[in-house]
This record gives sequence, structure tokens and C-alpha cells, in this order.
Amino acid sequence: MNILPPETQPDGLVWKTDCAGPERWTWSHYDLIHTAARSTIDDIDVLPDEARELLVGNDESLRIELDGETVFGVLPSLEGLLSEEEFNIAPWRFAAQPGVMVTARRAPVTALGEAYRFLGQGGRIEGPAALIDRIINGFTTLVRREVATLADRLDEAEDALLEGQDGAQSGLGTVIGMVRRQATRLKRMMAPLNRIFHDEDAPLPDWEIEEVYERLRRQIHAVADDLSALQDRARSLQDELSSRQAEQANQRLYIVSVVTTLMLPATFVTGFFGMNTGGMFLASGHGHLGTVLAGMICVLSLVAMFGFLKIRKLL
Repeated sequence: MNILPPETQPDGLVWKTDCAGPERWTWSHYDLIHTAARSTIDDIDVLPDEARELLVGNDESLRIELDGETVFGVLPSLEGLLSEEEFNIAPWRFAAQPGVMVTARRAPVTALGEAYRFLGQGGRIEGPAALIDRIINGFTTLVRREVATLADRLDEAEDALLEGQDGAQSGLGTVIGMVRRQATRLKRMMAPLNRIFHDEDAPLPDWEIEEVYERLRRQIHAVADDLSALQDRARSLQDELSSRQAEQANQRLYIVSVVTTLMLPATFVTGFFGMNTGGMFLASGHGHLGTVLAGMICVLSLVAMFGFLKIRKLL
């Protein structure tokens, strides 16, 4: 294998490797930030014009196209690693033929760098199709690992919900909301990839890319299904939490309403006896028992109201 260090490469060519597989193949990678990259790619006459235009173009919409034996397109990867806080999608461009692989990017692509280091340490990648398989497989593996982590967070939230913990105090709403946001971001990231691999009738050239394409299609569908299931589960837990919070709020309002209703007659009695008017009932002729009698009237009115609510089945 011949791997030239980056500093010995011509302007715009980040690295070039001659790799051993069933047959020797060449991988050239270009940094499109360099102005010389476009002219260097334009000189690769083994690639069709459309493939070369895509490699140096500005359109970052994900797609895979075919021209004879050449497969080319734009695929996603990650700039860095997934996290709960932030992650960036780093599209990368490729054009592949039997024995030839050309890639290009504008932002750092973690998976391409890892593949380069793997080859530099003596690793073996069988060909261009195997390189595409490795990068997309690593991408979907990271997404699936993040889905598993989010599912574990939902398990904890579900257990707490089943134990009857208060959603506001335990932070269940925050956890479920975080899971839903992250799942939505992952699904938006995977949806275009799933769409371009969804066409089962796509004509593929008769080399190893066809087998890789089929395997990646199944894997991407599986990740998309896992994301949909995670979203549905998070939505169900959110609905359950909202229902319980609404039930708790209604129960508290019911208690407040009952207490207010029971105290309504007593409030009327105390208000009546509190009027500063002449000839007030029990104001004279009963000595010190006036206050006691007024209190008894309050209690009797409360008992009467309680009995009324019971008879009407409002309690």
C-alpha cells in the first residue's frame, strides 16, 4: 500500500492510497476548500462529466446516481460524534468504479478520516464498495447506538411514571421532551438517506456495489423503523404524563371546589352576624351564649350542605 502523507500531496488532494484487495484499487480524497481541487478533479478523465460536476458542486442534497459502471452521489456522515447537545451533518461526495474511488468534502468527515487511518495502520478494505459500506455502516451504527441510549432514558421515565412519581418534581417531562427532540433530529437526518435507498428498482452496475447497496438498504430501513418506534413510544409516554398531570390538577380543583362549597353557608352566617346594624339577632337577651349559638348555626349549615351534596351525589 502506498499512502502519501498530506504534505506531499498536490494542492487540493488530501490523500491518495493504493489499496490491496481482490484487485488493487485507488482512493483519492479531495478537500474542496482548496481552489486547486476543482481543476484536479476535472482532469480525472476516467469519470463521466456528470460525476465530476457533482464532486465539485455546491448542492448538498443526498442522492445516488448512476452512469454506466460509475456510481456517484452525496451521502451523509457526522462532523464529530453524536451527543445530546449538538451534532453536525457533514455531507461527503463520491464517485466509484471498479478499482477507483474518488471522494470530496468541504467540512471534516470523521468516518473518512477513520478509514484513512485504518488503511495507514495496515488495515484492509476490499474495494470502493467496501469503503462506502464501511462509512455508511459506521454512520448508521452511531445512530442506532444513540437510539438505544434514548430508549434507556425512556425506560427510566416509564418506570418512574408507573411508580406514580410526580412528573413536575421528578423531571419526567424534561426527559421525555429531550428524547422527542433528539429522535426528531435523528429522523430528519435519516429520512433522506432512507429515501435514496428506498428505490428497490434502481439499476445498479454488475459489480460488488450491488451487494453493498442491498445490505445498506436493509440496515437503513431497520434504523428508520427503530427511530419511528422510539418517537411513537416517547409520544405515548408524553400523552400519559399529560393525562396524569391533568388528572392531578382536576383532583386538586375538585378538593378546592368541595371545601369552598361546604364553607359557603358558614361564610354567609358569619357575614350576616358581622353586619354592624341595629336589632341584630342574638345581639341581646342571650347573655354570653350568643356567640355559641351563632357558631352552632355555622356548623349546622355546614352539615346541611354536606348532606345536600351527598344526596345529590356530588361528593
